[in-house]
Amino acid sequence: MKIGMGIIKVEISLPEAAKALEEFRREPKITFELITNEIKAAVSNLFDQLLQTEMSIFLGHPDQKNNNRNGYYERDFALKGVG
Repeated sequence: MKIGMGIIKVEISLPEAAKALEEFRREPKITFELITNEIKAAVSNLFDQLLQTEMSIFLGHPDQKNNNRNGYYERDFALKGVG
């Protein structure tokens, strides 16, 4: 089992920042929708990883050596303020 933690690094050049600001000025609603969708995807991936890690850790305990994972299905979660 490998649990990876990373640092998020965002790099943006001044021309990219200027272009992003101009797009925001032209279409603020579309820009907010894009940002919201990115945040929803990031939060969803975070919860998926947390649940997978929790299951791996739980099934890896010595007192659970005879316990087998019995199935798997995906779920959709809705979080207030996130989506």
